[in-house]
Amino acid sequence: MRHLLEIEVEDVFAPEEYINHEIREKEENDRANHDYAILILKKSTGTESGYFGLHAVAANHALILEEKEIYARGYPEVKMKEENSVRFEQREEMGRIIEFGGKKGLFYHTCSSSPGLDGSAVYYKQKDSNKSYVIGVQVGEYKDYIKACWITNEKWQKIYD
Repeated sequence: MRHLLEIEVEDVFAPEEYINHEIREKEENDRANHDYAILILKKSTGTESGYFGLHAVAANHALILEEKEIYARGYPEVKMKEENSVRFEQREEMGRIIEFGGKKGLFYHTCSSSPGLDGSAVYYKQKDSNKSYVIGVQVGEYKDYIKACWITNEKWQKIYD
């Protein structure tokens, strides 16, 4: 039987540009570039729930991420026809990065865009360990691909400060 893990949040970080609505509605990519938040927990939960680190990469080193299998995990809504109800199930989708948006702070990938996956962490799994590293947050669709807010070194510096 699984037990519930209680967590306490010590602090929350979200970009001022997003919180204060400083981005005009027509600048969709600019809004997506700032669409992320980080929770700082009072104690580490990695040994109980699985490790998720944060991997910030400078734009000029983006190629190291292109070769990795990436994943998006979330809780999409599942409609139950027989019961005429709705429930949520954890779902993990696998894909690859196909393009980086450069100064826009976005990347585009091939993971599913199931409703409920927007806002999901986009991460890769370290092959030689049982650790995963978040590299972005899924924020929507773009043409035939999925758009993610990329956690760049510049964004990491804002979080760290």
